[in-house]
Amino acid sequence: SRREEMERLDTALIENDRIMLLAARELSAYKAEDLLVALYRDPPPKLQRILEGVAILFGTDEKTWSSTRRMCFEGHLVQLMLRYDFKAVLPADVKDVFEITSQHSLKPGVFKTNSANAIARWVHAASSCIRDTRLLIEADTLERGEKDALAREEGTLAALEHDFAAMQDAVGAHLSKLAGLEATLRMAKIHKELLFECLHRDAIRMEREVALLFKHIRWEMVNKDFFEAEVLGHPFVYSFVKPNQELAKVLDEILNHTPHSNFLSGCGSGTSQQVFSRRGVTAAGTVTQARIISMQ
Repeated sequence: SRREEMERLDTALIENDRIMLLAARELSAYKAEDLLVALYRDPPPKLQRILEGVAILFGTDEKTWSSTRRMCFEGHLVQLMLRYDFKAVLPADVKDVFEITSQHSLKPGVFKTNSANAIARWVHAASSCIRDTRLLIEADTLERGEKDALAREEGTLAALEHDFAAMQDAVGAHLSKLAGLEATLRMAKIHKELLFECLHRDAIRMEREVALLFKHIRWEMVNKDFFEAEVLGHPFVYSFVKPNQELAKVLDEILNHTPHSNFLSGCGSGTSQQVFSRRGVTAAGTVTQARIISMQ
């Protein structure tokens, strides 16, 4: 994982920094004259490459092995090694050093003198520190970028959760309102059923009262005008008469005889108290009688 790689780089960085310090201290133990003798007036090619690596790391103008030997002659080399800040160096600026340190023939321990091997150790450790520092910075940048992206995603998720909670509240409110409407609808349905039941009972009662009225009509006093206006024209009483049935037929069925034509055409019908018998008629029936079939 990236975290494990960063830990490995950090451990390697600490170790190479320690190697650089030890190598520089080892070189500081030599006298300047002895160190110059160790570096040779005309060093072998392998040692020239290592000294060239030192010049590249320090950023000298010539970047040659002779520049490194001149720094040693001037007494600056060891102090520069001890104060070297590899964190301030970019890998692109010392890319030639990585080519030098990648050669197995230039590894520490292959040189004849201890001072040359110490310089080789310092060059290898310094190049590793520069490389690992850059890798560690890049890994840390990626990790921080991922953390920032994760934080943004968490913020987005929190906003979505907030919106979802708000939607849940809205749905709950709508469900509550819907439950209220459902209860209202159920009550209205019950009310309608009760109303229909009441209307049905009223209709039955009305039918009974009208039947009672019809039963107590004094048909011997009914003429044609009364029959057509008050019986056939009544919204309820007419139902007790067969369709298209004339008064003579009704009287024949009710009285068991047909009155003569003079009675049917000229007989007065009298008042409503005379035509409708009050016997057996309830108060409600009387009200209905008085409201819808009253006669003057």
